[in-house]
Amino acid sequence: GNSISADSVHLQLSTRAHVLSMSPSFGYAMGGAVVTVRSSHFHHQPNATVCLWGEARIPIMNGESRYEIKCISPPHAVGDVPLSIASDGAAPVYVGNFSYVAEPGISMLNPSHGSVEGGTQMIITGSDMTNITSCIFSIESSRNETSDDRRVIVDGEILSATE
Repeated sequence: GNSISADSVHLQLSTRAHVLSMSPSFGYAMGGAVVTVRSSHFHHQPNATVCLWGEARIPIMNGESRYEIKCISPPHAVGDVPLSIASDGAAPVYVGNFSYVAEPGISMLNPSHGSVEGGTQMIITGSDMTNITSCIFSIESSRNETSDDRRVIVDGEILSATE
């Protein structure tokens, strides 16, 4: 018979990744959300690892450490999609469901203007605004100028929200 010695066998063991967290777990249907996946034992090669959004294969972005991968959500219809990480032909690691939500739409601002000093409380009426946590007001010159000094952006605080 044939004999095999321990010197001729190369054995490589690796631990399957365990997902610790995914954030955020939702984003707009237009795509573009940066989802951070933290895990123990990620053994990924940046050029050979992909984020699987259902069947869509999207290359990863490197995270801030070897325990972190960033995935960019592709456009998708509203609803839940399983997110997995696949690397080097290994079985994909399920991360969790990512919820695609509709983009908010604004139908009315009341009042439609306010003081340049700020402090004007406004009622913003619209649809699909459940996940809105802040707002930004942008004021641009009505002239056809491209200078950034003609543009003002102001953060607004949401005082209350109702459906």
